[in-house]
Amino acid sequence: MTTESEEDPMTDREETQDAPVMDGATEAAPQEKKAGAQEQRSADAAVEDDLRSIRAYGEDR
Repeated sequence: MTTESEEDPMTDREETQDAPVMDGATEAAPQEKKAGAQEQRSADAAVEDDLRSIRAYGEDR
């Protein structure tokens, strides 16, 4: 005999997260959000530069 959760794996899922991951993420002032967005764009640009360098190095081999 099988249980309901064995018959239907869709009913055996964990609930999704409703709240932000970081503490205080919704409490940031607009200026803090703007600074955080700029910091994230800078970090993303640095990753893109690294990936370009890696690809260029691979093409030179």
